[in-house]
Amino acid sequence: MSLIAPFLPLVEGHGLTLALAGGVAAVPLAGALWYHGGAKATGVVTAFIVLRAALSGLPVPPREAVSIRSGHPGSGMEDGFEALVRALSGHRYAREEFAEGLRIPGAEGVFRWVVRVGPVVRDLTLRGGVLPEVLFQPATESDEPARQALRLAYVRNVLAAADTALFHITEETSR
Repeated sequence: MSLIAPFLPLVEGHGLTLALAGGVAAVPLAGALWYHGGAKATGVVTAFIVLRAALSGLPVPPREAVSIRSGHPGSGMEDGFEALVRALSGHRYAREEFAEGLRIPGAEGVFRWVVRVGPVVRDLTLRGGVLPEVLFQPATESDEPARQALRLAYVRNVLAAADTALFHITEETSR
């Protein structure tokens, strides 16, 4: 069974609407999971919810208008940003050493992102308790079924939650 198979039913119907060459299109979250391969599926989904919150209420942007500064270097997250908005290959993605943001023991960096969509800049910090901290702790093979259940619950919960339940969000508009 593929690594992403358990996640596919949960992400079905979720995607971002972006202006692409030739018109407006939905970029499916499932496609981002396939692009990544599934080893860090929760990171791909986290990238999706960051972008969903950053784009919420804004006119449909071209993906080239989206740039991201990320406080967490996870490979799933980076693949999610690349698959959804081509941020890495478009040189619109940077790792940032934020002094503030949610720190999870065992995880590298902080769970904070600054996303620019044209003139709008949204600063998003994941709320404590959203992401199970145990996923960043050392584990044995016997721990894996329980950890996979936590990953699936995380995906199910964040896709159903309001952005403000997941993030502290501030916004500014530049000229």
